[in-house]
Amino acid sequence: MFARWIDPHVRTSIALAVLILSITGLVLADRGTHSPLWPTLNSPVMTVATSPGPDLPPPVTTGTAAPFQARGAHGRFALSHGRLLASGTRTMFAEVRISADSSAIDQNGAPPVAFVLVVDTSGSMAGQKLLDARRSALSMLSQMRDQDQVAVVRFSTDANVVVPMMPVRNARYAAQDQIARMTASGNTDIANALRTASSVLAASVREGPRRIVLVTDGRDTSGAPRYLASSVASREASDGITVSALGIGQDYDDAYLADLASSGRGNYEFLRDTSSLDQFLAKEIRETARTTVISASAELDLPPGVRVRDVWGAGWDRTANGARLLFGSLFAGDERRALVTFEVDAGEPGSVTELHARLSWTPVGGELVQVDLPTMRVESVATARQVDDARDLSVLASVASVTASRREVEAARAFEQGDRDAAMRINAANMAALDSAATTAPADEAQRLRAQRRAYERNQGVYSTQPPSAAPARAIGAQEYKNADRANAY
Repeated sequence: MFARWIDPHVRTSIALAVLILSITGLVLADRGTHSPLWPTLNSPVMTVATSPGPDLPPPVTTGTAAPFQARGAHGRFALSHGRLLASGTRTMFAEVRISADSSAIDQNGAPPVAFVLVVDTSGSMAGQKLLDARRSALSMLSQMRDQDQVAVVRFSTDANVVVPMMPVRNARYAAQDQIARMTASGNTDIANALRTASSVLAASVREGPRRIVLVTDGRDTSGAPRYLASSVASREASDGITVSALGIGQDYDDAYLADLASSGRGNYEFLRDTSSLDQFLAKEIRETARTTVISASAELDLPPGVRVRDVWGAGWDRTANGARLLFGSLFAGDERRALVTFEVDAGEPGSVTELHARLSWTPVGGELVQVDLPTMRVESVATARQVDDARDLSVLASVASVTASRREVEAARAFEQGDRDAAMRINAANMAALDSAATTAPADEAQRLRAQRRAYERNQGVYSTQPPSAAPARAIGAQEYKNADRANAY
């Protein structure tokens, strides 16, 4: 959807970069046309000024960010602006970062995990692909603990449970014949496969981590609505179940699988062929075994005049008081990042808008944790200079990074479809935008932005020298989906 933002008559990458930054909400109209697009290094960015009204206490100076820490997780809630230009509709961002504590895990004492492997056995998987899938399924069993639970579902036109949910110690002996008998034929019904996997998990243990991993090389040919599989994955995620998706080869629908994995709060990966399928499954098993936080979420209480326009990096739904962000489950050391775009009706100078956030999660084997954060106050002010002096550059750096990732996905798709010029144009604009953002971003964020920019230089080499095709484009897209959906991919 971002392609419509690029004007084909704009000739320079700098102009395109300014356009991209404007679209993300770092707009000159919100700042004053004579101010720099990014604040100077001398600008204080952690001050929120508030003005007392008749029913308000004396002025309070707080930060644009509120850190939090409780059993099992820690993180930060931050606003991009402490002040907004008065008397108009303004764009503002909130960033929520949540990390699972990276303390050592007692693997022997941890609750058993429940893991369902869902394998495409449609006609296109015949031959080496199916052989590799069988081998990888058996290899998966050797990497899991005896007390873990595992099931295998095969799907094509229909879906069948090849290995019912059972302890791994039993599956190592009982599953070999069933897996070996899997054959390839028929069409591809992904949503039905997920529903079948869900029914299998319903009978499993619920105390520990639960994960569904779907492997396919083709597009859903069932005729079901496109959103159906993602809806199933979203429902599973809200119940604490992670759904990951792996696309193999060049014939599957990458946007479909990426959306499915995002809805399921899992991983999306691309493989050129099935030869390294066992490595992907090994990663999924490690993450599942190291999961320490289940069903992390954030509740945002928003006053009238503040609307959610978009959320990147988390599932979300509207509530009576605002919005609820869904992060899913996190493994030790994992960090999730959500960026929320608000439209704010800023009042007269001196008026204050208040936002409140609460976070909750369940440590594996523990009780629900709830954290209330301090109320954030954003003041409406008369001048762009006042706006400039109360912005959080780390949040704006994240916005620049994620916006570039979403745009680079568009570049990769254009390249796959044979439009080399569009891919090059979008890629150049992204590099210029990252250069601009890095000049004033805090040191750590600037380093990540420059690393992302270097990756885009390599992408430029692909776009300029290789024949347009799916394989290089999908490898690029998978990396960008990861950066837009998880923290610090670069």
